[in-house]
Amino acid sequence: MKSQSTCGSAQWTDGLVVSAKNVDSMDTSGSNFLQSSQTTQTFEIVALKSPTWKHQFLTWIVTFESTISFIAHYLGLRSSKWWLAVCELVICLVAAFARSIAKDRQKRFQVVEGMKLDKRCTSTGIIRTQQASIVDTPLRRFDILDLRAYSGSLFEGHPLTAEHIAWHAAKICREKSPKTASNVLKLTGMLATAEHNNEQPETRAIFVSFLGGVLVTEGLAFPNIRVCIGFRARVTELGAPTPLLVRAIMRQPQWLVSHPQYGNITASLGNVYIFSINSIIDWWSLSEDRNDAHDLQKNLQWPFVLLNMAFYLALLESCVGDAQLLSGIEQAQQEASMESKGIAWAVVNFLEALRDEWMNE
Repeated sequence: MKSQSTCGSAQWTDGLVVSAKNVDSMDTSGSNFLQSSQTTQTFEIVALKSPTWKHQFLTWIVTFESTISFIAHYLGLRSSKWWLAVCELVICLVAAFARSIAKDRQKRFQVVEGMKLDKRCTSTGIIRTQQASIVDTPLRRFDILDLRAYSGSLFEGHPLTAEHIAWHAAKICREKSPKTASNVLKLTGMLATAEHNNEQPETRAIFVSFLGGVLVTEGLAFPNIRVCIGFRARVTELGAPTPLLVRAIMRQPQWLVSHPQYGNITASLGNVYIFSINSIIDWWSLSEDRNDAHDLQKNLQWPFVLLNMAFYLALLESCVGDAQLLSGIEQAQQEASMESKGIAWAVVNFLEALRDEWMNE
């Protein structure tokens, strides 16, 4: 659509959409799509900015002069003939009527039935979300890489319970059960590294690549592709990796489920609620634009507990000499409860019990 400055007769083909976020972030029904039958629409936008002292001074002068002018005009009408005030009133009424007739009358927007949009979006056309599907394990392919990079920090939140468990389980595995740690990294295909920034010592450039391993009731869910993500973060922000890893795996068109024995890991996590694979892919088809980092962390901390654990294991392995990085994560995790540390031991024991099955696979 061309701008109005170059083309005065620009037409909307699908209509303009401004949609608000739904309070329930797990609601995948979407927002109503509004459309008008009028092809040309006039929209206005008013932008407010903080006034400077010069603008404020000029505003006071204009306000003072306008007030004095109104008083003088009113006193002048009172001292004039009566018909002069009546004429002025008639002129104002005729001008208002003429303006209402000459003004473009726009049609109201109507709800389009059978069409839904993301909860958080601004668009000049219809947004068609991608439908994900489940494929068979033999069709799995890793010859394609989904690479995403984000500038700036994505998240400044605090770690939640599942992230505390993932960190402590990773430390337990590395110290007490190296074979289990190796199997977790192999299962998820997790690779991670952190590069120093000389200008910002507390900031790292993080590169993460993995195959998948989202915990669902049917086992573990994998996108049918290898994903890779790069981002910049402070060392303390790595204590809450869920929203960082989630962004790498959003909106994948194909998924597969394997390792059904992991569907029982919820008992080791304290019987928390875990989604099914269908709920995950249906929600993710809409969630990237309509959920902020806090929503992603809150809703997906438990399905991502194994991937978070693998992420920490990869960092502990590749960044063993980076004391500032490890101490920053430890600082972010210092509020972990004794219950979380106990659950971390239960998770490690569960993974050790599956070691023979890993060996056979």
